[in-house]
Amino acid sequence: MGGSILFTVLVPFLVTQFSLGLVTADVVTYDWRLTPIMTAFDGVLLQTLGVNDKPCDEAVIEIELGQEVEVRVTNELYEPTCLHWHGMKQLGTQEMDGVSGITQCFIQPNTTAVYRFKPDKAGTFWWHSHHKTQYAFGLRGPLIVHAPENELRTCERDIDEEITVQLGDIYHTAPTFGPALWDTIVINNRGRFNCTAAALNNLTECSPDQPLSTFYFHGGKKYLLRLINMAAMAPFEFSIDDHEFQVIAADGEPVVPTKPINSIFINAGQRYDIIVEGRNDTQNVDSFWMRAKGLSGLPWMVRSADTGLPGFNDEGLAIVRYNAASLSEPTTQQFDETVTVNEFDFTPAMMSVLPMIPADRSIVQFDITQGGGVVSLDGGEYHSLIIPDEPPLLTISNGSTTADLPASANARAIEYGKHVEVVLINNMNEQHPFHLHSHAPWIVGSGQASSMDVYNNLLPPSKLVGAMLRDVYTVPPCATDENNHCI
Repeated sequence: MGGSILFTVLVPFLVTQFSLGLVTADVVTYDWRLTPIMTAFDGVLLQTLGVNDKPCDEAVIEIELGQEVEVRVTNELYEPTCLHWHGMKQLGTQEMDGVSGITQCFIQPNTTAVYRFKPDKAGTFWWHSHHKTQYAFGLRGPLIVHAPENELRTCERDIDEEITVQLGDIYHTAPTFGPALWDTIVINNRGRFNCTAAALNNLTECSPDQPLSTFYFHGGKKYLLRLINMAAMAPFEFSIDDHEFQVIAADGEPVVPTKPINSIFINAGQRYDIIVEGRNDTQNVDSFWMRAKGLSGLPWMVRSADTGLPGFNDEGLAIVRYNAASLSEPTTQQFDETVTVNEFDFTPAMMSVLPMIPADRSIVQFDITQGGGVVSLDGGEYHSLIIPDEPPLLTISNGSTTADLPASANARAIEYGKHVEVVLINNMNEQHPFHLHSHAPWIVGSGQASSMDVYNNLLPPSKLVGAMLRDVYTVPPCATDENNHCI
């Protein structure tokens, strides 16, 4: 058996502070220097990566739909880099997607590159480095595209305040072998690590009084929280004690507002827009915990909490406070019973009816635990991706074809404008989030099936009416035997 998930893709195949873009006509311009910085997000002093000598959670790209973004990036790091604009379609600007060695050349140290693109839809997105482990060490931030007033939905018109909530994981050192496991979970780059444990891990500079992120609510007010999972590894369970909320968008795609729920699963790279209403009964309790619980162990990942270093922290906390003068920390507890919605069970605001038979079908088997990650396309041999000497986008634009690329490029030609069904087969006993750049495919099925049934197309009927569009989707693990080996 192998865990598999199916989805159908319509392939249409000036200097300023970084927190405020310079607006010239319909272009918003940012001037960024990527720099090493010292931070203590969880109390432990580390060298991380920043923008203009500041933490990247402050490097927010915020524009109106219809405007172009221009980001001038100067690399002052000690290694190459590139930046990916997660959730941007980049139709006609593929060279701006930001994947080093694939759609562009590396931005070498002490050189500058300019990204310019125009978002095609409003919503919650993010940017991050797409080189090695740079985004795990801080090179990541929000990208928010606001809809014009006349295009707001009814559920968006009476919002009193918007708050961007960045969920992340912190690594005190780069992993030297085997699968990684975070040290701390942070909310808007703030969390806490036990300083006694830090000393055991040879981390001598640690502050035990690390402040947590605080959000101020008022009774009866409506808040739009833009949740972004910027973690390198950690999937989260997000909740706010004693508060329910409604999901109104997933990965930038509008959904019919859900029933009130009290918890949502959010995998790495995913985003949710949720509406929370401030409580009116806060006389006795004026502060509440906001929680991002990191999920470890199978089926989420091979590493479990008991394999972490001393002080391993699997829950990020922030404070929702109703009394600005109060300094006490919350004493609230999580809901006894979880009420949630599965990531594929939202109802899209715009319903689509997909064709019964796709124009093309591709089967992708993968295992990221073997040889740094291997992929098989349509039953072929497994290959690890080897970055070609020239980015394939440039090779193709210079007149070559997909067939001219080396097998290790794992390239697959598809026809512009056609519906393509892609079946992902996960050969691991842990889930894995999957992101297809420049696309938000319809998720038409998910579950477990034998590889033989996949290749013979003997799968349950696909959801062709009302399927969700997602640009990050969780591929479930394969079925396992008593030793957790795929069968």
